[in-house]
Amino acid sequence: LGACEPEPVLDLGWFNAPASRRMLMHTKVFGRYEGKEEVMSVNPTYTEINVIDNYAPTARAKVMVKDEAGNPVPDACVEFKLYNYAEFHTVATKHTDDG
Repeated sequence: LGACEPEPVLDLGWFNAPASRRMLMHTKVFGRYEGKEEVMSVNPTYTEINVIDNYAPTARAKVMVKDEAGNPVPDACVEFKLYNYAEFHTVATKHTDDG
C-alpha cells in the first residue's frame, strides 16, 4: 500500500516493518522530560528520548566495561554503532555507572 492508503487495522503504516528493525527511534521533546521513555540526551531547551518501544518489541542490553584486572570501569564511554554505507555510525553514546 502507498503512504496515504488506509490499512485494515489501526496504527499500521508503511514504515512499521523498517521501524521494527531499528536500534533507536528518537524524538525531541521541548524542555525537561520525565516520562517512561529512555532519555538519550538533555539539552538546555529540549530532551531527546528513545521511542522505539512504540514500534517494536525491545530488550535491554547490559554492557560491562572492565579494566585489565577485571574491575568495573566507572564512567567509561560506550558507543553503540550501526554499520551502514561501509562505515560505522554512532547510534547512541552512554557512560557506565560506578559498577
